[in-house]
Amino acid sequence: MKQPRLSLLVELLILALVSLISFSGCQHTPKAGSFTEAPAASMTEADLKALARLQQFEVSGKLAFKQGDKGGNAKFTWAQKGQDYALRLLNPFGGEEALMVFAKNEPRLKFPNEDWVSGEDLTRVFEAHVGWMLPFKYMTYWIKGMPVPKMPYQFSATEHGYRIIQGTWIIDCESLQTYQGLKVPGRMVFQHKEDNRRLKLVLQWS
Repeated sequence: MKQPRLSLLVELLILALVSLISFSGCQHTPKAGSFTEAPAASMTEADLKALARLQQFEVSGKLAFKQGDKGGNAKFTWAQKGQDYALRLLNPFGGEEALMVFAKNEPRLKFPNEDWVSGEDLTRVFEAHVGWMLPFKYMTYWIKGMPVPKMPYQFSATEHGYRIIQGTWIIDCESLQTYQGLKVPGRMVFQHKEDNRRLKLVLQWS
């Protein structure tokens, strides 16, 4: 369903979030002291719960995906404030492929030279355009390397970090870093338990 115009409040929030990810995309090197390497073995469930304090941040990086007989890679930037976020997906040459914004409990999606779209099934719209699907419903938590609150999960230490199993997803968090005094993943692998969907993220926190 096409949306000819957003409400002023949502427009302002989108502009604020997009400006954040535009700024982070220009940061080729992390800010001094923004993060440090953290010993993987030191991650505990208490550390996972502490990640709830991370309410505003920017992260950029690269991703690789495999879904069915499709696969590929891209760049991305992510800006989050509370539960609102803006995800900008870029092709390997830096051209924008998609912009997903979740603001005031309303998801909206835009592709180059097209109008904003909204609706309950934007995940499928996203998948139809780019060939793969992110678990957007939970990404405000999982992007930080923490489980969704009040939802059953399993936690275990691994050789290079830790693993969270929640819902139908297995999330491996590796190359741990310390960011804003909290331990966050520098690399993540998402695997779906019921099919061959697989997504790898390399994250740069700034």
